Amino acid sequence: MSSQQLVLNLSVEPDAVFGSFNATGNELLVDMLQKVACGQGEKQVYFWTPDAHGKSHLLQSACHACANLGRLPAYLPLKTLVKAGPHVMEGFESASLICVDDAHLVAAHGGWETAFFDLINRVRQLEIPLLITASHRPAELYSLPDLISRLGWGVVINLKALDEQQVRLTLIARAQKLGITLPENVVNYLLVHFPRNIAAQMACLSQLAELSLVEKRVLTVPFVKKTLQNI
Repeated sequence: MSSQQLVLNLSVEPDAVFGSFNATGNELLVDMLQKVACGQGEKQVYFWTPDAHGKSHLLQSACHACANLGRLPAYLPLKTLVKAGPHVMEGFESASLICVDDAHLVAAHGGWETAFFDLINRVRQLEIPLLITASHRPAELYSLPDLISRLGWGVVINLKALDEQQVRLTLIARAQKLGITLPENVVNYLLVHFPRNIAAQMACLSQLAELSLVEKRVLTVPFVKKTLQNI
């Protein structure tokens, strides 16, 4: 199987769409990504945040939007692919959009940085849009000066975290879509006992919703506490 086939066969989360992302404070970035997914606007966008505030969700949303238009997205989750080696960044000439997730994982690795540099050069020449996520700005991560320069060719923007109230509203809205009710005291428990970044909270909620529906139980603090201790 070629590198391209390997990556294109990796599935993205079905619920990772722009409509389920709370864009408060990140309206400009989300609008930019929606346009890129449709083949418009910027050719390269690098967005970063040190915590799990929805980077992967946004990249996968772009992939869905791209695919819904009959175009071919390529999603490269480096958390999964890093063990395969730098060659996974080769062979995307037929892609309509390339999304590199968690690019900080290959920082300071010479072979990977060179492969990343080469990928940017190739897709720029082919005019394929490139979206990249990472934990920090390019200059804070990479050792290859030419790579840092190439990453500065496009937009470099910080993905802002939601505040507590926005996280609350996002969790409640997500719970409704999952078919469950999320009481205020359960929200309080989750915010106190688990990281307040939206990715961690949403992952936790998804697990709770699944068990709640399977066991036909409403979400209460005792049920949530017992459930999460067993996960």
